[in-house]
Amino acid sequence: YTNIKIAVRQKQLAQLLVYSVLGQLVFTGDYSLQTGTNNFTIPLANLASGTYAVKVTLSSGQKLNGSFVKN
Repeated sequence: YTNIKIAVRQKQLAQLLVYSVLGQLVFTGDYSLQTGTNNFTIPLANLASGTYAVKVTLSSGQKLNGSFVKN
């Protein structure tokens, strides 16, 4: 598992997408965010070792990008 933290100023919805280095969508999740810091656990058991891109789209229209490495 890996943990994703997202801080928002107001309640809103978020769509989280995880892509492999080859651009393949490997995980998707829809979340209801609360005001403040939100923590999400993403399962990695079925993912190969490597680097993954994380893209989050908030209902406010804001887009966030990040990445993580699975060893």
